[in-house]
Amino acid sequence: MDVLGTTLSIIAITRNVVQYLSDVKSAGKEMQRLLVEVSTTTGLLTALKTLAEVDEDWVQTLQTLAKVDDSLITPGQRNPPKAPLDQMRELLEELNRTLAPVKGIRKVGQTVKWPFKKGDVQELLAKLGRLNNIFSFALQHDHMWVHLQAYVSQIDFS
Repeated sequence: MDVLGTTLSIIAITRNVVQYLSDVKSAGKEMQRLLVEVSTTTGLLTALKTLAEVDEDWVQTLQTLAKVDDSLITPGQRNPPKAPLDQMRELLEELNRTLAPVKGIRKVGQTVKWPFKKGDVQELLAKLGRLNNIFSFALQHDHMWVHLQAYVSQIDFS
């Protein structure tokens, strides 16, 4: 799957998770913090995807987010590191499975309830936050580069 397709599938998962989080009745502040973090993910990835659709340089940025630096992999490593996009997809897929409503006969008489313990939520928030920081940095880096190029183009070096 290409990086645009991967990014689009992650965005679709974030929308499912946001819907599930909105349906939970008894989660309080933890649910709200998770909802904000997942919504932030949706915004960041949507911005990256939209930029990549109109500018080839952004496709390269997404491709960078979809691969692991070879210097981080050692021969024979059991669990090699995963690319940020892959980490986000796996994290959101797990969150999606955990939050998915109960189906079938088990659904009768059950209300949507909060499936996490406090420590679980803190760990999820930390992982989401770290990955969102990477995506945010990718957006900011390009933004700073554009401003630097504009500034340098105004300087008369003669």
